[in-house]
Amino acid sequence: MNKVANAVFRYMNVQTIPPLYTWAGVNNSLLRDKWSSNRAEKMAAETARQHAEAEFQEYQETFDQENVKLQSENDDLHNRIEELTRDIYSLQQENQGLRAKLSDTEDVPIIFLGDEEEFYQGEIREMVLDAVDEKLKNTKEKTRRYDVYRDILKKNHYQGLTAERIETIKNLLKDYKTMSGTLRQQLMDLGFVITEEGKHYRLTYYGDGRYKTTFAKTGSDHREGRNNAAVIAKNMF
Repeated sequence: MNKVANAVFRYMNVQTIPPLYTWAGVNNSLLRDKWSSNRAEKMAAETARQHAEAEFQEYQETFDQENVKLQSENDDLHNRIEELTRDIYSLQQENQGLRAKLSDTEDVPIIFLGDEEEFYQGEIREMVLDAVDEKLKNTKEKTRRYDVYRDILKKNHYQGLTAERIETIKNLLKDYKTMSGTLRQQLMDLGFVITEEGKHYRLTYYGDGRYKTTFAKTGSDHREGRNNAAVIAKNMF
């Protein structure tokens, strides 16, 4: 019996045991399965992330394109409204002039409009009254000219709109550093068409190429905004 048992033990000792027949082999197999499962999940998550990023990038590009398109349409609409407003006011002035010519009353305008079209309602009238007001300031009181100038301002309800626009542009540009979205919209509300040219913005007053100026995209001088405001006030207002 001992010989047989020893022979069996010697035989078994030299045999190769499959890994799954041992506890360590089973544990190793379970760990490999878990690692493979985790790796597959990680790869799936990474693929999903990349897909989500690609969708977001596509959505963002589409949104930017639509935003640019809407902004362009809004600018065109704004310019068209301004143009129609000027046309309406010009027609009103022409109609008033014709009525004055055909009327036998004494309500005849002192002066008539020239060929320049108004950029906004009342612009030319305010400019003329500005000149009268400036002249009045330099005219001696109790003189004929002084009384006539003052009477014209009073009868025409002079409001000083030009001075208000100058004050507005000074406040907007006094701390100019860059063209923010809010500043861009406020300038557009004042009638400026804004385009980009390299390192500068070009501002064209109501789209009329005779009245334009440039802003640096990034202000380097603390006086730059005030200087720009002064140029606009002098050349456009």
